[in-house]
Amino acid sequence: LNHFMLKLLDIHKPMRLNIGLSIINRQSGDFNLIANYEYNKYNEDLLLSSYSRYSIAVEHRGFRKIPLRFGLEYQTSPFEPYVSSISKFSFGSGINISKRATIDFGASYNHIAYNFPDIFPVRNDNRPDLDIINETNTNFIITLLFQI
Repeated sequence: LNHFMLKLLDIHKPMRLNIGLSIINRQSGDFNLIANYEYNKYNEDLLLSSYSRYSIAVEHRGFRKIPLRFGLEYQTSPFEPYVSSISKFSFGSGINISKRATIDFGASYNHIAYNFPDIFPVRNDNRPDLDIINETNTNFIITLLFQI
C-alpha cells in the first residue's frame, strides 16, 4: 500500500455526539463524579452498526488526600450481532512524591465474547459453546507528572 493508494481508499468515520456531566467539589476536592454518554452513528450502507458508550467515574480523596478512582464503562458493539457489547471496570490512584512530581497508576479490565466459525466442523457435535471466544483484557498504566 503506497501513498497514492491511501488517497483512493474510502475511509468512513462515524458522526459522534458526546454529552458529559461532572460534579466537582472545588472547596475540598474530596469527591468528584463524572458521567459521559457518547453516540457514534455510521451510514446505513456500512457493515458497522451505530453504537453507544456510557461511562461513569468517581474519585474520592480520603486518608492523607490520596485519591482513589473507580470507573465503569459499557459500550454496545459496532459489529452486532457478531460481537457482544463491552463492559469495562477501571481503578487507580496517585501519590505526590514532591511539590512538583506526581505518580499516577491505574488498571482496567474488560471482557468481550464473540462467535468464531469452526474451521474443522465435526458432524453431530453437541458442544456448540466451543465456538464462542471469550476474550479478556487487563491493562496497567503508570504515569509520572513533573511540573517545571
